[in-house]
Amino acid sequence: MKQVLVIIFTVCILGSCKAPRADEPVNEQIRLNIQKNCAEGKPCQVRLKDSTNFSWDKLYVFDIAVEPDVISEMLNINFDSSGSYSRKWFFIKDNQVVHFEQKVIIVGGDSVVDGDVSLNEDAAQEKYSIFGQDALFEVSKNKYDGTRSYYYLRCVNCK
Repeated sequence: MKQVLVIIFTVCILGSCKAPRADEPVNEQIRLNIQKNCAEGKPCQVRLKDSTNFSWDKLYVFDIAVEPDVISEMLNINFDSSGSYSRKWFFIKDNQVVHFEQKVIIVGGDSVVDGDVSLNEDAAQEKYSIFGQDALFEVSKNKYDGTRSYYYLRCVNCK
């Protein structure tokens, strides 16, 4: 019995009972939250604030087409982009950037990462979206090429 408990404990530590770490990308934290709280094939909604381990007020998501000087002006920061083929996620608290990530674009082919998360920022006419911490997202799991899947999050209470 003792050996069984040790094995179960080891399996939990090595992966299946995984909890978000402070240094994990937000994309991974969101994926883990979805896997923990959403049953496969059932309707599910999540709030991003439940997936992050830091405090924030707004999330700005910029498309690849937005120039760094536009981002700098909107956020009142000095931003110089090194990831030209990525979307940029800026988490803001009290008008300060508290967390920044660049996201791989899900467009097909090799850029589809199994388990990745995509927000519905594609519909934004201005090539950026702003989400408050209470934004509620409907989750759908989409398959790509039969071997990979990604989560698509559509905001249900955003303007």
